[in-house]
Amino acid sequence: MALEILMPALSPTMEEGTLAKWLVAEGDRVQSGDLLAEIETDKATMEFEAVDEGVIGKLLVAEGTANVKVNSAIAILLEEGDAADATVSPAQSAAAAAPLTHEASAVDAPAATAAPAAAVSNDGTRIFASPLARRIAADQGLDLAKITGSGPKGRIVKADVSGAPATASVSAPPPMAAAPAASLPSSASVEALYQGRSYKTVPLDGMRRVIADRLTEAKQTIPHFYLRRDIQLDTLLKLRSEVNAGLEARGVKLSVNDFIIKACAMALQSVPAANAVWAGDRVLQMEASDISVAVAIEGGLFTPVLQDADSKSLSKLAVEMKDLAARARSRK
Repeated sequence: MALEILMPALSPTMEEGTLAKWLVAEGDRVQSGDLLAEIETDKATMEFEAVDEGVIGKLLVAEGTANVKVNSAIAILLEEGDAADATVSPAQSAAAAAPLTHEASAVDAPAATAAPAAAVSNDGTRIFASPLARRIAADQGLDLAKITGSGPKGRIVKADVSGAPATASVSAPPPMAAAPAASLPSSASVEALYQGRSYKTVPLDGMRRVIADRLTEAKQTIPHFYLRRDIQLDTLLKLRSEVNAGLEARGVKLSVNDFIIKACAMALQSVPAANAVWAGDRVLQMEASDISVAVAIEGGLFTPVLQDADSKSLSKLAVEMKDLAARARSRK
């Protein structure tokens, strides 16, 4: 029976994406886990892998197509015995298009973090689940072997894990109530203010739009305070030179940022009340110190997160930060 390959949700907030590049062609045979395409989300470019095995019967969406809705069909996968013009049954198509709900999370996942590896049951057989479903299951401590999938051929999708009882030590907070919409001027009214003036209109790409939305949301819904401090780094710079001399043989070089990352992580451990996340009607006090670092790229910035920074050495933090920064700049 022919199967529809659907546009995946590669992040909890993704609603549409750009099919940047096909890595297969019509007539190619694919196995579960083979890479099918590169998908551009609002910020990153991520690889999308096959869940089932078969032959690519038809590519429904051309390379470079933007604004492809999540859960819309992008290709047809044929199984043994299927004709090239086989169609997907309505029931199967409906099952594959299980509705996605976008729940607010206390902390956005790092842009450069990959989806968890495919799950395997106790008897060694693979459990078929979408990348987003695997990520949610890992975050919530769910056993995919105990969840029945509603997707095609029993595939576990986000709708299946969203309602499953969590076994994680910290439960996710309920979705925050949406902040009242600010009364913002329309583009027409703004343009009217500058009527007769010379200007160039620069359209927003996906990244700039998301940055604007997130900053507006954060400013409206999260209490803000600002700290400023001047420090003298002479002693630190001397220490950095000495440590780098010892690390030279390993090809590791510490930056001042690496020391600041470590210092912030240790400060949060020293003041547990500050190592917290605002969750609307409660505060989540974290045990480990996760530090996000802004990485500027053309047109915006990423903030990859160094998890458990308090328990990692300076050299390990330096290696991880270098890798995350490189991936952020290449939008990978």
